[in-house]
Amino acid sequence: MTVLTAKSVELSLSRATYAERLQYANAELEGSIRNVLDPALSLAAMEMDPDTPGRSGMTSARLLQEILRVSVRPMIETLAQPAGLNAHVGVQLQEWPQMPARAPRRTIDVTDSIRPVLSVVPIRIIGFPVFISTITLGPALRVVAILTLTWPLLSVVRRLWPERYRVLPAGRAAALLTAVFIVSFGLPMILVFAVPPAVASTNGFNVVGWLGASTVLFSVAAAWFVASAFIFQRSRRLTEERLIEVNDQIELSIARMRQEIWFTRRNLTWVLHGPVQSALVSATIRLESGVSVDAADRAAIWSNIAEAYALLSTGGPSEPDFAAFSAELTALWTGVCEISFHDPDSMMGRVSADPCATAALIEVVREAVGNAIRHGDATTVDVTIRGTEEDLVSLVITDNGTGFAPGAAPGIGSDLFTALTYEWSSERSSTGRGITADLTWSSVAIRP
Repeated sequence: MTVLTAKSVELSLSRATYAERLQYANAELEGSIRNVLDPALSLAAMEMDPDTPGRSGMTSARLLQEILRVSVRPMIETLAQPAGLNAHVGVQLQEWPQMPARAPRRTIDVTDSIRPVLSVVPIRIIGFPVFISTITLGPALRVVAILTLTWPLLSVVRRLWPERYRVLPAGRAAALLTAVFIVSFGLPMILVFAVPPAVASTNGFNVVGWLGASTVLFSVAAAWFVASAFIFQRSRRLTEERLIEVNDQIELSIARMRQEIWFTRRNLTWVLHGPVQSALVSATIRLESGVSVDAADRAAIWSNIAEAYALLSTGGPSEPDFAAFSAELTALWTGVCEISFHDPDSMMGRVSADPCATAALIEVVREAVGNAIRHGDATTVDVTIRGTEEDLVSLVITDNGTGFAPGAAPGIGSDLFTALTYEWSSERSSTGRGITADLTWSSVAIRP
């Protein structure tokens, strides 16, 4: 039980730090890019400084070409390669400092703990042959009948117990259960001595008092023994359920981290390959053109490079639009393949608030449709988007193609699906091929 609780706490802490780890991972990625690009761009800034006279356009062009060759393009190639969860992070997840663990609060379900105690009532009655043998048959039958009142008393308490006080902290619940057991077992015992007066006269007051008190204590102890076994089993079951739940949540968090890291790498790749590279190439061509470049021209060239470089922190590509993408994809394959999109649960209107999930959906659909047409000669593809759970959106992509050749090795598409989805599967049928993929999404998205 202790091991299960400790594991549950450990998993909960791991899940709680995933957001911080993701933020740190993205900061590390951006920092590693800056460590490579900043020195080179500092040289470019000095070279393009309009206050420095005598700069040759060809010399400046060669410097910018060298920055492209040595810094920018290798970084683009690095970012474009598939990466695992920690591929770009200097610190592995397991190396993070552990937060102080706090065990979850122990609770007891009061009403469910009373239920197994009902079995103590017949055991208690069976345990009084000596006591019953000391009185005549009539009073003995009345004693047995009165002692059985413990059963309806416990049943009434269990049924009328307020629902809001059903699950309580262990200390309060234990005190209340003890009081319930004492009343339920003690009240019938008091009635035993009050209803048949012959009992007291036969055995003497002291003997009867001690016998009654010891009987109540024995019954309460037996009740607690039975209830404790139930409480322990309940606690173990709840801990195991929590382990499963937290483990599932961690798997979702890991899938989300892969998706977020991919989205960050995608944005950075876009900035480097697009604005930064274009600014450097256009500056190089302008400097090599032979046209005189004065101080104002140099200032303008450097301004373009600096603005493109600033996008590494402030932007990236515009937020993805799944509706626009579906229209473009349908138009792209017009005459080759008929592509239809279905959204019966209106999920895209909700998922669009999460740019990372939307971009991942677009890439998975693009890859799946392209594979169906290129490798399976599909002429129809149906894409259905459904809501599964609160944190998941499901893609079902079916086509009438032949699929990959038997025995074909998994390629880049499979790696992409694994990186961007929580889980995915592919199957073939007599009518074609189908892919089912679940992707994580969040209504409170982390903006790039």
